[in-house]
Amino acid sequence: MIAQAVRDAANSRLSDRSQRPDALVCSDVWYLSHDVLHELPTISVGPPENNALTARLADSLPAAFAIDGRMLVQFDARGGDPRACVWGDTPHGTASAADVFVERFLDQFLGFLA
Repeated sequence: MIAQAVRDAANSRLSDRSQRPDALVCSDVWYLSHDVLHELPTISVGPPENNALTARLADSLPAAFAIDGRMLVQFDARGGDPRACVWGDTPHGTASAADVFVERFLDQFLGFLA
């Protein structure tokens, strides 16, 4: 699962920094139904058509990387908002967007959380 791969990469990077790894995966509906989760750093994986959380966040987060019509990585590269969306137009596009996020942006995203 794509979200689990992103979680595993985040946990690995956190433990490399001597921080307790505690990233977890939950569904968009679970997240949206539990207000306490809204205060936590969040990475939403999946396109807005299939993921209610991405649909909610997509209009408020700037694009950090995009291949028009195929994939999008969204997060505030200045660090003002601890949320990100990673998605593509197909499952393969979402997996590719997740790979780009992990390879190019995950360390920056996690750096804002310290």
